[in-house]
Amino acid sequence: MPDGEAFDFFDSAFLRKLETLAIFSRKAFAGRLRGEQRSQRHGSSVEFADFRPYSQGDDFRRIDWNAYARFGNLFLKLFTEEEDLFLYVLLDRSASMAFGDPVTKFDLARRLTAALSYIALSNLDRVAVFALAQDGNADDSEHRADPADDEASRDARAARPADDHLAFVRGKGAIFSVFEYLRQLRPAGRTDLVRSVRGFLTRQHHKGVVVILSDFLSPTGYEDALKQLAFAGFQPMVIHVMARDEIEPDLSGDFRLIDSETGRPVDISTTRRMLEGYHTRTGLFIDGLGQFCRSHNIAHLHTTSDADFDDLILGALRRAALVK
Repeated sequence: MPDGEAFDFFDSAFLRKLETLAIFSRKAFAGRLRGEQRSQRHGSSVEFADFRPYSQGDDFRRIDWNAYARFGNLFLKLFTEEEDLFLYVLLDRSASMAFGDPVTKFDLARRLTAALSYIALSNLDRVAVFALAQDGNADDSEHRADPADDEASRDARAARPADDHLAFVRGKGAIFSVFEYLRQLRPAGRTDLVRSVRGFLTRQHHKGVVVILSDFLSPTGYEDALKQLAFAGFQPMVIHVMARDEIEPDLSGDFRLIDSETGRPVDISTTRRMLEGYHTRTGLFIDGLGQFCRSHNIAHLHTTSDADFDDLILGALRRAALVK
């Protein structure tokens, strides 16, 4: 993984390409200031939408006096209200995200985070970034008693940034704050998606689009986490990042595999049957997430860490209806 301080995201030419895109929002969310998003709520902006008859108590300043002079009845002007879109990017920085060659899952995920952030910022949307990983201090005693978990916890605490999120920023110039925040992050610890989303929902009250970038290797699964976001009124989106070697491992012989998040070892002897079973389970995992997202109307993109970044941003994200 490239050193955080030396990690580069994009040049100015690529940023200009990003400015042609926008985050795809299937629903209108109420914002504080007027941005580029158009809601269907009738408010008081400058874009005319329709008329309706005047009712007692309505704001008389919105009466169309020209219509009154012509028809002899009072009508109110209705306008399409322009609202901010709130974009939340939930970036998995657990230890399993450090896997991948020549590009790790984490490095691709944080570049995608930077790109999505700039797309939103260039459209005057508000952006907040959250780094997802627990330090290993899980609630169950089995995890706390495991010496390997204690070591993972110490590593995660050392890698944790001063804050676990970047608070809302707005405007294209704010992308440098996003870059700075992402550069300091290191993958470590474990991610429990259900627990992370529950914590996110207790702190966030402005509804908006939530993009989760993760390998989705969570002990509690992903279904409840995505359902919670949708039930709370957010629009979840999924970018599933895996390493090529996870999908097509080149293994033969005997190995001791170490779980990167718990430190637990597993001894294996590779056989053709074992590799076929692994490929089957991996395919079911990938397809299962995709099918779940489709059945719940969640925009979904599966990619590998070695994917061509330009095509991923300018092509695949649009085809997956994450951007437009």
